[in-house]
Amino acid sequence: YSRFLSYCKHNVSFNHFIDGEKSVLKYLIVKALGFDVGGAIHLVRDPRAYVQSRLKDMGENLLKSAAHIEMAALEWKQIHGRIRRLADRGPYHRIIYEQLIQDVDSELPKLMKFIGVQPEILLSPPRDQRKHHLMGNKMLFTFNGTIRHDQSWKENLSLDSQKRIRMLAEPLFTELGY
Repeated sequence: YSRFLSYCKHNVSFNHFIDGEKSVLKYLIVKALGFDVGGAIHLVRDPRAYVQSRLKDMGENLLKSAAHIEMAALEWKQIHGRIRRLADRGPYHRIIYEQLIQDVDSELPKLMKFIGVQPEILLSPPRDQRKHHLMGNKMLFTFNGTIRHDQSWKENLSLDSQKRIRMLAEPLFTELGY
């Protein structure tokens, strides 16, 4: 990690470095090694959308598999439960993906303030799309400045699966506003 960070500092001029990671372990290790960790940004997405995404990673044919649905729902609960506990370890900012999409003009300035940068217009098509990864794989090469709300899980997951995901994701499901 030290070599990677040194490489970045040497080759790119920046004041803020954001390392996107789905694991709390990397955050804890980097902090324990003495790196200057300015805080944690916790991006939360509806657990039903997360489950659908994880199942797609495993293969489209698994969308009907109860065992895989349960595994992904419990994974969501475990990941977000661990990340939520970081709030007691230092600066912490939670972003609810659906709120970000609904009110980007309000949510992005809050994030920029947390990071310590001046608010600016960020949602514009990137000049070189190969160098950006924005809000999900589906948007990687088609981003036009608008964050789209993918709710295909409503059609792809049965009502029973949606209910099961909700049950398994509790109490975080309700605490986070879903």
